[in-house]
Amino acid sequence: MNETLSPSAPPRVLFINQVCGPLFRELVEDVAPQLGPVELLTGTELEVAPARRAHLRVRPAPAYDRRATWRRISSWLTFGAVAFFRSLGGDRRKLLFLVSNPPFLGLIGWLVSILTGRRYVVLIYDLYPGMLENLGKVRRGGLVAGLWHAMNRVVWNRAACVFTIGDELADNIRPHLALGAGAPRLVVIPNWADSTFVRPVPKAENCFARRIGETDKLTVLYSGNLGNSHDLNPLLSIAGQVREQWTEVSFLIIGGGVRFAELEQRIRVEALTNVKLMPLQPEADLPYTLTTGEVAVVTFERGAEGFMVPSKTYYYLAAGCALLVVASAPNSVSKLVEEHHCGLVVAPDDRAGLAAALDRFRTDPEFLASCRRNARAVQEKYFGRGNSQLYVRELASLLAGGTGN
Repeated sequence: MNETLSPSAPPRVLFINQVCGPLFRELVEDVAPQLGPVELLTGTELEVAPARRAHLRVRPAPAYDRRATWRRISSWLTFGAVAFFRSLGGDRRKLLFLVSNPPFLGLIGWLVSILTGRRYVVLIYDLYPGMLENLGKVRRGGLVAGLWHAMNRVVWNRAACVFTIGDELADNIRPHLALGAGAPRLVVIPNWADSTFVRPVPKAENCFARRIGETDKLTVLYSGNLGNSHDLNPLLSIAGQVREQWTEVSFLIIGGGVRFAELEQRIRVEALTNVKLMPLQPEADLPYTLTTGEVAVVTFERGAEGFMVPSKTYYYLAAGCALLVVASAPNSVSKLVEEHHCGLVVAPDDRAGLAAALDRFRTDPEFLASCRRNARAVQEKYFGRGNSQLYVRELASLLAGGTGN
């Protein structure tokens, strides 16, 4: 680590991420004072704390546009062009840090490495095209999937290090990596939540819960992306079945994504009066939106298990929510729940099992309280912000000329 570099020195690491959420921002913030100065190229508007400005420089780039498929692709391409030219400049010893979305972003690191000899690392959050093949969105073994897999192998095998966030993801990445002395290092570092920012808040003291009328309810919460890999239809089916009998139970969905309109329509058509659907709320409100739920839902579309680890999991744990995992196959989150007794796991097509799980949370307050205590305890022990130091250690070794420990 090098804390003596002048803030005016060339950046040692260039982080490239079009959509920079809280986790990635915290990663960069924690790396910067220890390995900096560093740059972050992003399409997300960020305000850097004064204490970080000497070590972290944020460079604006085109934002991600979700409004239509052609807009998404256009915003990816414009961001990619800016990232490519930004990556070419400066000291060739500068390390590039790339994420797995947009899907072709790794190619920029590969091409820049070919042209300049600059090294890069890749952080894989979601594994494509494997997940799309399993979901039936891309034909397995087809031209698109074949080219995508080939691109991944080229990018990953030239990388100085490949990071990912779960053991199942690593198992699915490993067959695509070369063997032997020249193979890239594959490192698993779990995501985290800042437990000083998100912590259990009694509902009576929760301004958000009071505002939306949830203080006298047992709230089943879903918060996060409403994308193709997250199926909430089983949950809505149960909500429709129990709305007359379970008057003390409320279902709260907070999120954004391609399925928002679909959910909105179903709630309206089926008159699901026990379901509240809200858009994503400001990040500053997370300590209150998350603690509105006593039970928090993590869903996997069948086939997505092993190709993603929803980051919302660790925020739910920090908030002290019991977890309800809806998944058709074992995965990092379901194993965590079963090992640490912080919730229940059911299959998406097991409607009776899903109803029974919710009923147990509803009728067994001691079980619910135990799950909530265990959730907070496991987050503090294994998934705190200190996990960012694992990145610091690996990057420090690379900057020193090593290959990791």
